[in-house]
Amino acid sequence: MTKKMIAVDLDGTLLNSESKLSDFTIETIKKISKKGHQVVIATGRPYRMAKDFYDQLELETPMINFNGSLTHLPGKTWKHEKCLTVDKKYLLDIVKRKEEIEADFIAGEYRKKFYITAPDKEIANPKLFGVETFSLKINSSLI
Repeated sequence: MTKKMIAVDLDGTLLNSESKLSDFTIETIKKISKKGHQVVIATGRPYRMAKDFYDQLELETPMINFNGSLTHLPGKTWKHEKCLTVDKKYLLDIVKRKEEIEADFIAGEYRKKFYITAPDKEIANPKLFGVETFSLKINSSLI
């Protein structure tokens, strides 16, 4: 039997309408993996919002996050890891121009961390970022 690499998205593919993995999906992915096929999660989600699903599926394959900006082997060093980041000067420039570009908020993210200019539930729903509530923490290293 020819072994395959199967890349799957989370939202609208593996996850049900409650954004959860069904028992059937978990069993199916595990069966496919046991047959020697490589199942790879390829998602627009950040790593922190995909890791639990990766763990539930007991995967040991690479994962692709941020619409391809991060390709990595979770929890391991991998010589093929690819991480494209934007120089923080561009993010800081956008933050300075918040009023000019008429943005309600500006958010940036890197692996397990995210930054937002307006940590207010009335402006940005924390659940969009995979958290119940925002915690205010000033990061002076960005300034």
